[in-house]
Amino acid sequence: MTPTAIAFAVLGGFVPAIIWLTFWLKEDEHPEPKRLLVVAFISGVLAIPLAFAISWLWENEGLPRLIDITTVNWSNYNLYRLLGFAFAEEYSKYFLVHALIFWRRDYDEPVDAMIYLISTALGFAAVENVLYLADPLINAAPHFEASIVEISILRFIGATPLHALASGVLGYFIASSFFKTYMRKEIALVLGLIAATLLHTVFNLLILIASRPEAGAYAVEGGLLLLSAVGIYILFAFEKVKHRIIS
Repeated sequence: MTPTAIAFAVLGGFVPAIIWLTFWLKEDEHPEPKRLLVVAFISGVLAIPLAFAISWLWENEGLPRLIDITTVNWSNYNLYRLLGFAFAEEYSKYFLVHALIFWRRDYDEPVDAMIYLISTALGFAAVENVLYLADPLINAAPHFEASIVEISILRFIGATPLHALASGVLGYFIASSFFKTYMRKEIALVLGLIAATLLHTVFNLLILIASRPEAGAYAVEGGLLLLSAVGIYILFAFEKVKHRIIS
């Protein structure tokens, strides 16, 4: 890989994430300290190896055991696989931002949960984008510049906002329980992780269907429609949460 190729991959991976990050940060009426936003973004980068580790355990330990002890049809293997991988990514993003951000005194209002989780998600998405873009470079694909542009555009409208929106959904659940009891917070966290995992899984499943030769464009359109609907929901969620003082 030449320095030029590496630069193409890094730019193609990080620019979409930074554009989306700039968009979502505008929803915060009381901007968070820039240093913590950087920490949150880096948290997403650090979540990548944790997500890989959890995914590996699910693929090699959890899923085979599930198949062995249930009557799961192998035709459902991909669904169970996608569920496990989606949970691994959503939990990893939450775990890192919880470990590095949520205990700080600057985490002092409900909307902060959404802001920091989305920032973390976009750090995760940036590195994931680079990894996807590295493939045509490593394999010396012809016209790799065109491939990188195409993949970057697809990631910009698909996987990158998916990460932000899934973490935004989880952030909304956490924000809604900001002033609740410990038990209500834990319940909200579990429900938020389930909701984020399901969103992530459904989108990935639609993309998987779209990759099949016999599939029509409806699967891709369905995925984009899903992201658009959730994006509108998150915008309303921000409006509901960011003015909440007591609950």
